[in-house]
Amino acid sequence: ASLWTIVGADGAVATAAASDLNAWTGYVSGSMGSTDYNAIGYGKDGSGNPLWVAVNSNGTKEIRYSSDPTNTSGWSDVNPSNPGKLYAVLWGNDVWMAVGQNGEVWRSTDGSTWSEVDMSGVTNWATTGVDVRHLASDGAGKWMTGNDQYIFVSTNDGAAWTELYDCADAPVSDDSYEVRGIAYTVASGTARWCALVRKSGNTRVIHAAAADTTSWTLATVDGSAASGQDTVAHSNRHIAAGAGTV
Repeated sequence: ASLWTIVGADGAVATAAASDLNAWTGYVSGSMGSTDYNAIGYGKDGSGNPLWVAVNSNGTKEIRYSSDPTNTSGWSDVNPSNPGKLYAVLWGNDVWMAVGQNGEVWRSTDGSTWSEVDMSGVTNWATTGVDVRHLASDGAGKWMTGNDQYIFVSTNDGAAWTELYDCADAPVSDDSYEVRGIAYTVASGTARWCALVRKSGNTRVIHAAAADTTSWTLATVDGSAASGQDTVAHSNRHIAAGAGTV
């Protein structure tokens, strides 16, 4: 995208041209009231045109989209049926996905019309009291997210999901760890998925080659052993990657 966009508290939006990321213009979306935006994603609409989609905690417009986020009145609202708060949104392979409160998962092919993904039959997918705050896509139809201590995967553009990894298994081997973030990256021709997992006072990163996501490895920190790692503050909820840097 030639335009960078961030969102924040009380309906705040700020934009900057990619040519000068020191020059930002901000405004407040008046129709949001005092509700906070939680995340924004960039992708395409159903016709292949640029689109920005933001998710938030508002009770009537949990999803908002715009083809021009510099326009203060250029946002359209979506009020999904029986939604909770939404915490993350991402576009990949011509599909939009959003996740949020009580294990909700939403899907769209154009950013404006959304349907909830039925997760009731997915083994170990928790709903009540469990929030999902992150998504990752390989851009080719495979998606991952985390729910409580489990990593889940979709191989058909988010339409259906299955359990992939349990933090009670090796190498983490501790069901006290929760999955806090997932990222996908490619370096030197090798594609890899990385996940940030945490329990109180301890965070770790696990990773798996895209060629075999059944086998996860615990990352070392400055060569230290697996036990007692505290990579980042355990309150962190996001991990990002690009060109091999995580």
